[in-house]
Amino acid sequence: MKIQIIQSSQTNGMGKVLKAKKLWITGTTLPYLAALTPNDIHVDIKNELVEDVDFNCDHDLIAITTMGCSVSRAFDIADEFRERGKKVVMGGIPVTLSPEIALEHADAVVVGEAEHVWENLLRDFEKGNLQQTYQSDTLCDLKKIPSPRYEMLDKNLYAPIRPVEATRGCPHKCYYCSPAHVYKGVHRVRAIDDVIRDVETIKKSGIRRILFVDDSIDGNRKYFKELLRELIPQKIKWFSQATVNAARDKELVDLMAQSGCEMLSIGFESVNQNSLQSVRKNHNTVKNYKDIINTLRKKGISVNALIMLGFDHDDESVFEETFHMFEEMGVSLPELFILVPPLGTDLFREFEEGGRLLHRDWSRYKVTEVVFQPKQMSPETLQNGFWETYDRFYSFPSIFKRMFLKNTSSLFSRRVFRQTLLVLYFNLKYRKTITQDRVHPGVI
Repeated sequence: MKIQIIQSSQTNGMGKVLKAKKLWITGTTLPYLAALTPNDIHVDIKNELVEDVDFNCDHDLIAITTMGCSVSRAFDIADEFRERGKKVVMGGIPVTLSPEIALEHADAVVVGEAEHVWENLLRDFEKGNLQQTYQSDTLCDLKKIPSPRYEMLDKNLYAPIRPVEATRGCPHKCYYCSPAHVYKGVHRVRAIDDVIRDVETIKKSGIRRILFVDDSIDGNRKYFKELLRELIPQKIKWFSQATVNAARDKELVDLMAQSGCEMLSIGFESVNQNSLQSVRKNHNTVKNYKDIINTLRKKGISVNALIMLGFDHDDESVFEETFHMFEEMGVSLPELFILVPPLGTDLFREFEEGGRLLHRDWSRYKVTEVVFQPKQMSPETLQNGFWETYDRFYSFPSIFKRMFLKNTSSLFSRRVFRQTLLVLYFNLKYRKTITQDRVHPGVI
């Protein structure tokens, strides 16, 4: 028996599938599902962002994983394979939150985590008894899961950074967040020895940069500190996503720096405190943003600020306030998103019941396009303000100001000089991408 596991890309505003020559960042899903597959079953993995999908392949079963705005492309892939007589199973957060929609395109869906149901699904398929829905009654014990099959990630297609999962879920329940709806505030951790084993496996392949793919790696602070102490002798460089709380603990910040943290992605989300409170982001306090960024920057940790526009308390002033605040604070990488109501979430149902959804074209439910009626401005104003703010952040004067005038220590510290060059590269890459997006709206 042969199965192929595909991670879908997405399409741009002209319906063209997005492609990249090489991926800088990838998740663990593909090599991890391969590790969960029994040894007697041949498995191949394919990431559509860097590989073409072969619809004439000889695999018996096609499994498609998707997330966020790639769900529409996942449906297209599934439809094409089924037209050719292939059986298709789908999974991922959008499928978990809206299985009834996914079942219009697939023969079976995995709702929630795959660990407890994946082998059962495969054996059912072998017997010709594939069920429509596979869902575990309990969350899996992360201390018993296998390591991803890293050897299946082609070095020619992926940059020298590899993904590792240390924790899963988030203790917070932000209103707009898909994982928050899936895991409902439950945050679990892997055995530290297993995490270190994965790190050492990656190092043996000659790669020393790690992306921890956790939604909130600081969700269990005691565990995180123990992990960081074990990472120090590994002498790696790493990135991850954390909450603002990580910067409030001096010992934790010191350990992150000592263990090789180069950058943290932090969901600041908004410069409007009322907006934060309206979406249950109560652990964020706008007046503390500057101290948080300065604390991390002084330790040589760059900040990727995740910022969302379009909350109900946002009016037209949000664009100038957002740009001014984060530029003045010298954020290394400001990353903007338009609020999107993910399928199956409370936010989606609220907008749907309130008649605020502009359409149900899932291919356009992406973080660069307005798909709902904002409360304080028109959709056109939000769309234009989003792009204009992005343009301002990634103008050459703003890049220079954020990178150097507001981060003078990086000019003199050898320890962070290479990191500064890497972040500068990311700034220039963002600038190029944004320029292309303005020509072909909808491209990410």
